[in-house]
Amino acid sequence: MVKKSRKLAQTKRINNNEYAVIGALALVVAAIFVLQLYDFSFLGKATGTFDITVSGGVGCNIDQNATIGSIAAGSTTTTADYAGSTGTGLVLNNTGNVDLRVDIVSNASNTTLFPGSGPLFLFNVSAGVGADVETGVDIITNNGTDYGSWTNVSTASILIADNFTYFSTNDTIRIDFNVSIPADATAGVKKATITLNCTERP
Repeated sequence: MVKKSRKLAQTKRINNNEYAVIGALALVVAAIFVLQLYDFSFLGKATGTFDITVSGGVGCNIDQNATIGSIAAGSTTTTADYAGSTGTGLVLNNTGNVDLRVDIVSNASNTTLFPGSGPLFLFNVSAGVGADVETGVDIITNNGTDYGSWTNVSTASILIADNFTYFSTNDTIRIDFNVSIPADATAGVKKATITLNCTERP
């Protein structure tokens, strides 16, 4: 009887040990599951992010002023290359990193620049240097108005481009001028100050 009791006691101890091991393993498995659920790593791995905000900057610069040179009274001439002129157009460069809206305004109109009979002082807008044309172009959007055609220069501000890109391949626009000088115009240098106001496109 004593031997049987000892044997039973040993069996119970083995069973209890097995249960303890199984219980411990179950706890370990459960712990691993919970830790993985909450993205915990036994290797101490951690992840992070990097971000940076590049600020927008408005910048525009006149690369070339417009000029015609000496011309006789009673003449009509233009700065546009396609007309074979020896003059130069005004070139605006988008030097920032945002698309722009551009307004043009002059301190002189046709009658104040050329006092006399029937003066004309016109402008048009084209894309890029040497690309002046009489029709509008894709990179310049003018709220539905085509400023590729000749338009009266004004002392009131006119929006000439509402989507002037900053990409280096298309970041210049050219403003050409067409003038008719009255036969009775006074001699001397005639100068208009042309202001191009650049603001960020909303």
